Amino acid sequence: MTHRIRRRTVTLATALLLLGTTTIARASAHPSTELFRVIEVPGETQVFARGINNRGAIVGYASDANFRQGGFIAFDHFIGQINFPDSLITISIGINDQSDIVGDLVAGNGVNSGFLLSKGQFTLIPNIHPEAINNRGDIVGVGSGGGVGFIRSEGVFSTFSVPNSISTRAHGINDRGQIVGDFEDVPFHERGFLLWRGKFVTIEVPGSSRTEAVGINNLGQVVGKFVGSGGEQGFLWQDGRFTIISIPGSVTTNVFGINDRGQIVGIYVDTSGTLLAFESHVRAFLAHR
Repeated sequence: MTHRIRRRTVTLATALLLLGTTTIARASAHPSTELFRVIEVPGETQVFARGINNRGAIVGYASDANFRQGGFIAFDHFIGQINFPDSLITISIGINDQSDIVGDLVAGNGVNSGFLLSKGQFTLIPNIHPEAINNRGDIVGVGSGGGVGFIRSEGVFSTFSVPNSISTRAHGINDRGQIVGDFEDVPFHERGFLLWRGKFVTIEVPGSSRTEAVGINNLGQVVGKFVGSGGEQGFLWQDGRFTIISIPGSVTTNVFGINDRGQIVGIYVDTSGTLLAFESHVRAFLAHR
């Protein structure tokens, strides 16, 4: 099922992704540093940055004071809304270089569905939760039951699971077809994985009780989050080596997306308990490992 979104939203989102006309200027009330930049959406109380493409366009979703969630797209100092017509909730999660966006929504009738937003049109994809899309148009995510990962390639769905796992979730895919996600092989113990050419490689931060691999770029750099002795923090995994990503002054850091330039996006919680979205670069953390 395909729906054309409202003209205002189409113009806004398309212009942003094509680096076009002006949109809504954003002034941050929270501190940004040379290490990271806070991402804010005007009028929203919580912002979640989930994906970033190679142009630096960021997608995610935000909640207002009434906990209503809507999608957004941000580029540089401009931002625009992404909302399915008359939806209760729209959550943007993944974006590719062709301006295609995937995510989840709850329609006005209360029905949950995945979606693909491409060239100004929403296409509903029922019974799945899409999380990432590559430049070939391949989509990965989680089945509606939450227990299996899936890939949609050229309109054909295939599911997969890590051998002997209780559940498998796919979160990211690059243009080479490498897929990352997480799985449980015993209750409440999650580990990350990299799937390529039919082979699973486990990604687990040493000493962690939970590791989730969430994003991957075309260089094979993987980002995600883990729970260790210092709480929940982000990580970069490259060539089998881990680098911890922790925003200074945070008690929690999650990293969800990475592009080929090494730009990363995610969220952190500061010492006052405030949740904030951020953009940074892996070189800032590689320099201190």
